Amino acid sequence: MIFSLKETKQAKIIIFFILLSSLATYGILYSSLVLFITNSLKFEPTAATSITSTFLAFHFSFQIIGGFFTGRFFSHRISLLIGLSLQTIGCSLLSFYNLSWGLSIFMVGTGFNLVCINCILTQFFHPDDNSRESAFLYNYIAMNIGVIIGVSIGGFFEIINRYDLLFIIAAISNIIPISFMFLKWRLLKDHDTIHSALSKRKKLIYFISGLLFICLQIIASNWLILNSNFSNKLILFIGILMIGFVAYLAIKQKDKIAQKKLWAYFIFMFMSLVFWILYLMAPMGLMLFIENNVNRTIFGKLFPPQWTINIASLTVLISAPILVALFKYLRSKGFNVTITNQFLASLFSISLAFILLPLGIIFANKNGYVNFSFVAASYVLQGLGEILIAPIGFAMIGKLIPHRLQGVMMGIWIMLVGVAATFSNIFSKFSISKTSSVNPLDTNYHFLLSFSSLAALAIIASLTLLLLARFLNKLTNSTKS
Repeated sequence: MIFSLKETKQAKIIIFFILLSSLATYGILYSSLVLFITNSLKFEPTAATSITSTFLAFHFSFQIIGGFFTGRFFSHRISLLIGLSLQTIGCSLLSFYNLSWGLSIFMVGTGFNLVCINCILTQFFHPDDNSRESAFLYNYIAMNIGVIIGVSIGGFFEIINRYDLLFIIAAISNIIPISFMFLKWRLLKDHDTIHSALSKRKKLIYFISGLLFICLQIIASNWLILNSNFSNKLILFIGILMIGFVAYLAIKQKDKIAQKKLWAYFIFMFMSLVFWILYLMAPMGLMLFIENNVNRTIFGKLFPPQWTINIASLTVLISAPILVALFKYLRSKGFNVTITNQFLASLFSISLAFILLPLGIIFANKNGYVNFSFVAASYVLQGLGEILIAPIGFAMIGKLIPHRLQGVMMGIWIMLVGVAATFSNIFSKFSISKTSSVNPLDTNYHFLLSFSSLAALAIIASLTLLLLARFLNKLTNSTKS
């Protein structure tokens, strides 16, 4: 279906504000969960990182379920409404310190949100429309503004140690995107989805079946939170299955051009996985490193560890419009700005980010505390890497994947971040499980090994992608003669 410029503009604006509001809630949990579990619930750091890893892993992995259900069992807008409502209930339970049920309901809710929003936005663009890329970049700005708001609120309430009020505010903030949805309810309806073609009777049957499945999913999620070590292993197993599924789809494609593009998606999956393994150290091992091993006194004030995440988010906000203008200018001059080049720049950026962390440890003061400037510079580079891979990856799906598979592939792409969270947990545990001490002189060595290993992994991935660049460009630019 072809939309008018006015409709497309309205959709982009309303989705921008829905993302901004809903991501503020996620920003609160993303930045504060491991500290809430250790400081308020008095869990051991290894248990806290394991639970946080499970939360992040299923937050992203449940996107594959959301991708399957949206556009099939529910319309995209109903799926989004269900997701936001579950987030509200989950945050309300967390305010009463009900960790397992609060997180399980919240996780199921977030499994719908991002994939639904991206599927709604994708409907407004033709597969070859380059303006899709700028729309996803601006959406990523909205996401980061939301995260900045959530992280900032989380840091303030961490200082006064009132996590109950923090989660009440998180619950209330979900009402805002629901209100935005109802303002433009008709504009957000499905077009050319499986659900839109169903009869009213089948829609009702699918709706009831979907709700029953969500109830079962919440019960299962509660068990998974309580058994986080098993959950992390399960995520890795599901990740292997999904990788095999994508390979199977590529092999089975009869259309050679579609097959080539699916193989390109397959390769980009692995590069994205490496990036997110490093990036998701932030709410786990890296957060504990900043809390205990970094000199956070700035202008005589103690800087809350959560607020360091805002450095990356602010970098995204500043660099995103610059990149949009730069890509537009380069393309107008005949330069081919490829997906491969953007992924490559992202991996090099995060490689440098994690090289800085062991350097900071090497130059720590006599008490073992790392100068904050090393952490700040690392987060700037992480933010640059993020803006070059995350929204570009979402836009890539619209370019490479057939329309009928976009919901599932969007879910798999986001689920991959959940697999990365499990690997991040492994590196985090390696950093903090060798000693019960939080003294930097005791723990710096293990953090040094962990960060150096991650930097080496990113460098290897960067060099591999560089070698594959020409081959990938041929796959992604395949067209029918």
